Amino acid sequence: MDMRRSILALAAGAAVLAGAALAQTAPRQPAPPPPAGDPLGAGTVTRAEAQSRAAALFERFDANRDGKLDPADRAARMTALFDRVDANRDGAISREEFAAMRDRAGRPGRAAPTAALSRDAFLAEALKRFDAADSNHDGKLTREERRAGFAGRRGMMRGGPRGTGAMPPAPPPAGAGA
Repeated sequence: MDMRRSILALAAGAAVLAGAALAQTAPRQPAPPPPAGDPLGAGTVTRAEAQSRAAALFERFDANRDGKLDPADRAARMTALFDRVDANRDGAISREEFAAMRDRAGRPGRAAPTAALSRDAFLAEALKRFDAADSNHDGKLTREERRAGFAGRRGMMRGGPRGTGAMPPAPPPAGAGA
């Protein structure tokens, strides 16, 4: 019975690692709370607000506070995830615990990168995504720009528009005549 439990724990652990691997730009934990006064509903997000949110997110991910996201940070988060799933604290994940974790997650995971990512690179990538979504280049993202940016990124993950792998072209800046 002990061997069966060990195999089940190993299989569940592998499934947790495969299904809940943490990508550096798409965490499983909720994003930091939005800035006061802008719940991201129909409001706009400034570039400074986006940078602040990205910095707070990086700080949450950097478990060992060494200024970079690397396998050690992912390992610490995976240990914390295992501990959350192992509800009865017996060092193994039962079928029931695994099913409960899958029900809570509700979405497939992504493979974790193996290289370290510095804080500056993390923030630069966040601002790059902000700038790509800021179609009128006014330093603010409206609800429509956020939705279009999300749709473009989703299209890239699915092979791009009509499978081309390319993002749709950005609309011209505001005020640019046709």
